[in-house]
Amino acid sequence: MPRAVRQALIELTAKSLVITDATENVPYHRLLQFTRAYAVSKLHAMGDAHKIHKAHAEYHRVLLKTAEIGWSIDQYAKWLDRYGGGGR
Repeated sequence: MPRAVRQALIELTAKSLVITDATENVPYHRLLQFTRAYAVSKLHAMGDAHKIHKAHAEYHRVLLKTAEIGWSIDQYAKWLDRYGGGGR
């Protein structure tokens, strides 16, 4: 994770705008509902919502394609550690 992203997550968590779940091997971050609603309204106001939604979908398409390829190569437990995400 880039240093700037890590620092932003630390600051947002300190302000109680982001929740960090560190019970898994990999930390999971999520926006609180009111933070998410505010961010979505700002994206729409700036006219960037479509671009961001497309980039988000592409990120997950690549992640799933990589997971699919890994499924045929990795052992099941190793694959779950990498892509399982604790049911998220």
